[in-house]
Amino acid sequence: MVLFRNIEELDTLRRRIANLQRQVENFRTLPPGRVKYSFQSIIGGSEKILQAKAMAEKAAATDSNVLQLGESGTGKELFAHAIHHAGTRSNKPLVKVNCAAIPAELLESELFGYEAGAFTGARRGGKAGKFETADGGTLFLDEIGDMAHGMQSKLLRALQEKEIEKIGSNYPLAVDVRIIAATNQNLEQLVDSGKFRADLFYRLNVVSIKIPSLRERVEDIDLLAPALLDEICNHLGRYVDEISPAALRHLKRQSWPGNIRELKNALERAVNLIGSEGVIEPGHLAGNGDGHPDQVAAMQYNLEQTERLAIKQALAASGNKKARAARLLKISRSNLYHRMRKLKM
Repeated sequence: MVLFRNIEELDTLRRRIANLQRQVENFRTLPPGRVKYSFQSIIGGSEKILQAKAMAEKAAATDSNVLQLGESGTGKELFAHAIHHAGTRSNKPLVKVNCAAIPAELLESELFGYEAGAFTGARRGGKAGKFETADGGTLFLDEIGDMAHGMQSKLLRALQEKEIEKIGSNYPLAVDVRIIAATNQNLEQLVDSGKFRADLFYRLNVVSIKIPSLRERVEDIDLLAPALLDEICNHLGRYVDEISPAALRHLKRQSWPGNIRELKNALERAVNLIGSEGVIEPGHLAGNGDGHPDQVAAMQYNLEQTERLAIKQALAASGNKKARAARLLKISRSNLYHRMRKLKM
């Protein structure tokens, strides 16, 4: 026989059971083999997210190129995974490339690969590029708007001819790749200003998907926040009963410039602050300073973006050599690696 010391202890146990039941149900509703990357993983019932999902499902039924438009942190990579895994190429690789994170002078070898001896420091035996690795599958080009103009021309040729030429090779290599591109920039404006090739834009923009910002679908926070909380708790090995109604109202009043990524960061911070209380309240979400919570979150996000940009520039200036980049940033190499892991670079 189990004896409970008081009603509060029994109530806590009931909440924990309800939380576990919710997690089990979330797991069961996902299709086999698609636990992480299905359309069911895209959470929300607002009109705008349902429109985006409907367009993505149509895209999955075709083999055409896709262009995703949306702010940073809105879930463009998740959409790319869902489209790939629901399509005819799901048994082939989905290969991801962040065009903004790779220095311009290295992007060509990253995409197309190189032959042995192609340049000083080339790997013995050469290297397969992302196009070759993705052959038969999907190549996800994130932040395509940051691609240098010269590289755009080479990408366009690869898409038109369905073949690539490795650095140091005189022979073309046929590739069969579907492209899903994504950007947080206005590509039409970049085309008008001459910074992005119009012909490449048209080649990519066959199926266009506008992914809404979190502030455009704030009502989805009622579903998003508990799902993100479950994910965070599973990752950290922590237990939290729930997010209080007052905390949910607080979350829905924020503008979320970093979108879902920022919301997840705020919830993870709350989980680490909560102690043994068991329920996330508005006070756990207010940030560490005296500023308005919305302003604190925005400043936190902007600080991370600035730090990410500084690291990218240092890596580009140092030829992607971490030791030199660390010296340029005036930090230790171990600290640079730590910051890159934290920023998921």
